[in-house]
Amino acid sequence: MEPTPSVRSWFDFLQLKRPLRCLDVGALALAGEPEPWVRWAIEGCAEVIGFEPLAEECERLNHQAAAQGGAIRYLPWALGDGQEHTLHVTNVPMTSSLYPPARATIDLFPALGELMQVEGEVALRTRRLDDLEDARPADFLKLDVQGAERMVLEHATETLRDVAVLQSEVEFVEIYEGQPLFADVDRLLRSQGFCFLRFAYTMGRPFRPLRQAANPNAALSQLLWADAIYVRDFRQRRRWSERQLKAAAFLLHELYGAFDLVALLLGELDRRQASAWQDCYLGSVLLSRPDLALETPAPA
Repeated sequence: MEPTPSVRSWFDFLQLKRPLRCLDVGALALAGEPEPWVRWAIEGCAEVIGFEPLAEECERLNHQAAAQGGAIRYLPWALGDGQEHTLHVTNVPMTSSLYPPARATIDLFPALGELMQVEGEVALRTRRLDDLEDARPADFLKLDVQGAERMVLEHATETLRDVAVLQSEVEFVEIYEGQPLFADVDRLLRSQGFCFLRFAYTMGRPFRPLRQAANPNAALSQLLWADAIYVRDFRQRRRWSERQLKAAAFLLHELYGAFDLVALLLGELDRRQASAWQDCYLGSVLLSRPDLALETPAPA
């Protein structure tokens, strides 16, 4: 496997004065490559604060991070509305949730209901993200809390004032009983000055008993969940701080390959500073991506 390219030169090019603060809410992830923001922290380009309420998983994450110094830390807290809730602990830790599984949905699909069997319930008091001063100012917010994303966001309005880019898991059908769906999360984020960019991925399952022979879990018709990417409203970019413009440029380039939006944001920096950020960036992108081209101006 080829080594992952360093981000240090891109970070330095943008003249970011301090590491990106990345909040990872629901930090439990599948085994394999570390999250990109963990790699950035190892290079000194990010500070990661993660939240994982399952004590064993949080301890494991902190053990992995210990060798990286103080730039990565995980807290054993469930974020939410500051009230007491029940954590429904399932047979597969990553499907545990503050909401009970919606069996009327999940048992219709393969490789879903079997992974969401409740094995225990734990009473816990959630914490409001806005009450955690150490988490601000944040540049990037990632949410993966099995249906409780809107609850977290409702109590993070102060934190969202600084955030440049956000990635949230969303569902299109109730996988957990009573959970908010994509439209609910989208409405809240738009009210806080964000625009939907695109989905990082979408996932579904085939209704039983039909399936694809080559890929039994691939959706035939029903999408169930996705990771939605949001960015501050680019139409209002003149209101963005310089930090937000630079942080968004870094994040959008590294995570999503949103070269066109990055160029737009760098153009706003040029407008303010009479600089050439956009031209330098476009030159680099065009060298590495021969499939891209600049728009030809219409004849006068």
